[in-house]
Amino acid sequence: MEPADIERSGVLSQHIERIRSGQVFAFPTDTVYGLGVSFLIPEADKQLFALKRRNPQKALSVYVSSLEELEYVAQRRLGEASIKIAQKFLPGPLTLITKHNNPRFSQKTLGFRIVEHPIVKQIIQEVGPLLATSANVSGFPSAVSSDEVKQDFPEKDILVISGTCSIGLESTVVDAEERIIYREGVVSAAEIEDVLQAKCTCSPRSQSFRESIRIYVVKNHVDLSSFLSAKLAFKGVICQHPQPCTFYSVLRQALRSSTQEVIFVYDEKNTEYPVLSRFLGASYDSGYAL
Repeated sequence: MEPADIERSGVLSQHIERIRSGQVFAFPTDTVYGLGVSFLIPEADKQLFALKRRNPQKALSVYVSSLEELEYVAQRRLGEASIKIAQKFLPGPLTLITKHNNPRFSQKTLGFRIVEHPIVKQIIQEVGPLLATSANVSGFPSAVSSDEVKQDFPEKDILVISGTCSIGLESTVVDAEERIIYREGVVSAAEIEDVLQAKCTCSPRSQSFRESIRIYVVKNHVDLSSFLSAKLAFKGVICQHPQPCTFYSVLRQALRSSTQEVIFVYDEKNTEYPVLSRFLGASYDSGYAL
């Protein structure tokens, strides 16, 4: 079955019943495309692990509409540090890790997202909380468009919701109580530490796709010309104007190129998008994929 494209709002409402009954669906968020299923469906997470070919030991994110709903799912009150972070950055591009008392989950912590995106808000309003992960095959960069979702999951029974990801980069993953940043994404470690008034430990794991791709960065077009003159065999992708909304799309293009190489023209001291600095360099993947 080919994934079905649907428009937001009126057309989206026609598919709510399918989502409510357990249909796996791909949807745009503020960060990257998500692959989700209703939280209320027993063992729904198994569908996501199978589709993504993902290690079942890796956690999924729970999408909720409010801190009250977060605490209801967690069956536990948030700690003081978590409340500070949530009040500052949620709704927004942050995954909050917290301990829980929900017997449904064997792991000690859960990752929660509260997203400021009209499609996500409408689905949660009508269906309830969602279990989700990023809508890409494990080991490949996150998808930021419905077409990229279809490339990763051809002929799968997935309802693909068309829309635009507001940012196009992954969320920051933080355990505020333990002062651990598992992935420094859109929200910087410095911003987290400023709110907590404390230093945090960064405990990152490398994104697996970076083992297959070689990323070069030059500051300007003069440096680009020098680089290409010195590396005549370069046949990868050249991105002269990197932006958050297209960054992962460029990486996906490079991974499909013959040499799996990409060069970005980017000066972190003179750019409209300083957030890209931490994505061009060391990049993190906690398992909380959104």
